[in-house]
Amino acid sequence: MNNIMNNKLYRIPDEGMISGVCAGIARYLGLPVLLVRVLAVLALIFGFFFITVVVYFTMVFFLESAPVEEASLHSRIPLRQRIKLVEQELAASEQRLRDLERYLTSDTFQVESRFRHL
Repeated sequence: MNNIMNNKLYRIPDEGMISGVCAGIARYLGLPVLLVRVLAVLALIFGFFFITVVVYFTMVFFLESAPVEEASLHSRIPLRQRIKLVEQELAASEQRLRDLERYLTSDTFQVESRFRHL
């Protein structure tokens, strides 16, 4: 998942709770967004309030929003739905492979192949 956005750090407002900074950092580092948010909240609670707020709002103003094409690469499709889509695609590929194998081992293919060599 790394390098999806060519190692450029963006804000992703569509996926963000406030302005998308944590979502952008998570995508850039290849981490779950929830982990980055939890770390930000812990930093606020355990003595880094001022630094965290300054860094966060600095990033809000200076980071560009992710381009639409790149922001939509990881839309909010639930994991189970993504797994189901991958399973369906795999089943369809397997069926096409079986059909191809059936054709290549058939008498029709052998006859057509011999005609082509004449």
